[in-house]
Amino acid sequence: MMAFTSRFTASTFASTFTLTPEHIRNHMTMRALFTQYTLLTALVTALATPLTAIAQEQAQEQYWYQFDVLVFSQNSQSSIQEAMPKVAHHPIPVDAVRLKSATTPNLDNEDPVLLPGTLSKLQKETRKLNNARGYKILWKGSWRMPLVREGDTVSILVEGGKHIDHDYELEGTMTFSLRRYLHVHTNLWVSELTPVQPSENLFTETSVRASTELYSQTTSQQSPVHALLPENLPYSSNRPFKASQRLQLNKLIYIDNPDAGILLKVTPWKESKDVL
Repeated sequence: MMAFTSRFTASTFASTFTLTPEHIRNHMTMRALFTQYTLLTALVTALATPLTAIAQEQAQEQYWYQFDVLVFSQNSQSSIQEAMPKVAHHPIPVDAVRLKSATTPNLDNEDPVLLPGTLSKLQKETRKLNNARGYKILWKGSWRMPLVREGDTVSILVEGGKHIDHDYELEGTMTFSLRRYLHVHTNLWVSELTPVQPSENLFTETSVRASTELYSQTTSQQSPVHALLPENLPYSSNRPFKASQRLQLNKLIYIDNPDAGILLKVTPWKESKDVL
């Protein structure tokens, strides 16, 4: 009984490890699949670094746009009915970009420059505002500049309308940023200027010392271009014009305010020899 069992077990054991054509085909299939997996893994590893570098380059890629802006005052009933806010000091950041005037823009310059009026995409709107009653253009500008996706914001200095020395009827900044979409944030002030005061009355020894203290206090929060004392401010009233707006390319955008309005258009731009 023991011998029979031993022979049966040995026979069964031997037949279990007999290589059949089916076993051979399965083995070759598995080996081919393993080879393909190894090659695919090596290919993915080889491409991983270049793809990451390309993604980083795309994230830092500059996108050029032409910006056309009109800021105008408007006589609205809501503006007349509203109580005038208290006169407020509004320092302007020193990193705000002042657009340079140039008959022929130098696109190689790092700072954006004002384009000639003939290149503005708001010429029709400019003519309508000039001919309309109750409206006055305070500031207009057309320029080209690049933005980097997820990069730093760019603040454009806006100064327009009547002015007393370095203080304007309209002043502030328009800040542009490119994240998932293009956005603008306005930090403008529309002021009613007071008559010109003699220069010796504007800055006394006390006011200069106090202005210096005010400057040192505000520098830690927001660096100002000028810091006059409230009693020496050359305007009797001022209203803030603050708004945030998502911008759609090639579309005329209107931003409203009781005292003023903004017409803005942003278009993609590529340098061309025929442009200028």
